[in-house]
Amino acid sequence: MEATDTETTERTPTRSRLQQRLHELYALKTHSKALLKRFNRLYVEYEDWFNRHRQSFLDAIKCTQLAVTTLLPRDITTMRHFRAVRRMAMRLEKAGLGVYCSERLDDMLSFWETFCELIEELSDSLMADVRSFADSVTRMYDPQLQTEMDLLHQLLTLQSSEEFDFGDLRSSQHTLYTYRIMLCDYSFQGLVSLLPNLLRLAARLCHLVTRMTVEKE
Repeated sequence: MEATDTETTERTPTRSRLQQRLHELYALKTHSKALLKRFNRLYVEYEDWFNRHRQSFLDAIKCTQLAVTTLLPRDITTMRHFRAVRRMAMRLEKAGLGVYCSERLDDMLSFWETFCELIEELSDSLMADVRSFADSVTRMYDPQLQTEMDLLHQLLTLQSSEEFDFGDLRSSQHTLYTYRIMLCDYSFQGLVSLLPNLLRLAARLCHLVTRMTVEKE
């Protein structure tokens, strides 16, 4: 039996809404995959730098701390602490006090600032669009996926703060960086493990976005 003109007209908007949702979902996944590639590239670049320059980097921190023992924190447990060490290293160089370490600290800061730019795009653009999309559909195929993404995004936002205390990362046996530095530098494990840990979380979040699907309304 052929459908009447009325039935065809009634079904057309439903198909159009579904097509629009699928188009929006495709755009979200495309953006997520592009961000994932950038997070992965940063991870590879950081790992390469760490393997080649970790000891000179850590020695630069210790040299700066020893030069002004009372003006810098003994343990670096936040990125704000690290910025303070770098600023002091630059001041010592300008004062001509024979401590030339700031250049060896710049790479870490560059990695961190690149990561922060990516996180800003992830939060303000991709995840904002994801939430808007989720609110606009009647039903997600996997409702738990949205909950998992929200929780992961909250964790990522918390740990990306320059006030976040990453001291506990030193005791994590799951980080690949736990056993790559000498025992005498154990106090720096949180610092060198922070970025790869955050990059893994960000990559996981991007991957979850690519798994989003919707049911027909």
